[in-house]
Amino acid sequence: MFGQNQVLIGLSQIKDGLKCKRQRKCKFEWLGGVYVEVNPSYSSQKCLFCGSIDEKNRDKKKQSKFCCIRCGYTENADIKAAKNILAAGRAMLACARGCISNL
Repeated sequence: MFGQNQVLIGLSQIKDGLKCKRQRKCKFEWLGGVYVEVNPSYSSQKCLFCGSIDEKNRDKKKQSKFCCIRCGYTENADIKAAKNILAAGRAMLACARGCISNL
């Protein structure tokens, strides 16, 4: 069971996180950028080259290592996850622009 203080601290962290998200979004838009939210699920398990998603792609002992069991691609897991998130964001933007131009 959580104590009252733990719950309040948890709620405070969620509130601070939402505030930071709003601030980032406002700053991107103010600078002329586009803010896109991407679901990071499985980004650390997905291979950039073959698209394989498998929890075995992450080394159990060294969580920082990614090695695709299908194609053998290796990279630092955090860097690869960031690249997957960037690619997903770019894909969302490309789809949005394509959908708008088709109207």
